[in-house]
Amino acid sequence: RVGVVLLCVASDAVALTGPLPYLPQFCLSQLSIPPDEVGNYVGGLIGAFSIANFLSSALLGHWSDLYGRKPFLLSGSLVSAVFSCALGFIHDPTVAIASRATIGLFNANFAIGRATISDMVPPHLRALPFAYTGASFALARALSSAVGGLSVGLFWTEQYGPYVAPSLVTASPLIASFLATLLLLPESHTGRKFKHPLQTL
Repeated sequence: RVGVVLLCVASDAVALTGPLPYLPQFCLSQLSIPPDEVGNYVGGLIGAFSIANFLSSALLGHWSDLYGRKPFLLSGSLVSAVFSCALGFIHDPTVAIASRATIGLFNANFAIGRATISDMVPPHLRALPFAYTGASFALARALSSAVGGLSVGLFWTEQYGPYVAPSLVTASPLIASFLATLLLLPESHTGRKFKHPLQTL
């Protein structure tokens, strides 16, 4: 169960850093951004995720105290998978920034994952799984950036360009995280105020 939580935490890092290596060229070739404005738009794409995540994380954490951890781990992974996959098909800068903001708005898996570990693991045993959460996040950041960059142009279409492959590659661990959470992780927060339909899964 802790392994599933670590996968959720890693998926948060994948959603954040997977597209970073190819964003400048993505802005130039697919979003048709003028070269002298590429830096602004790359900053916007990166910042949209982080600002939205900053605005929503505390609220999602509070809701997970009320309704349980599992619904928010699932929604974070699923929304991140859908919009990470969609990025390779987007040609409008505003839509691209909105898609990155949507991922940040719904994905608080790092914080909620740590809360889930606190629910499952006794206080005197939490140091090691908490250390693993940081390690899995860091490793996922490195691997997702490398794989995302290497997969650019893996397959290319005249209509959508070379960024479909890295978008699908980035979405894959997020889909795995969603399925693992849905099938293998029971609701951990027994003190929640409200029940939800996933409580028995």
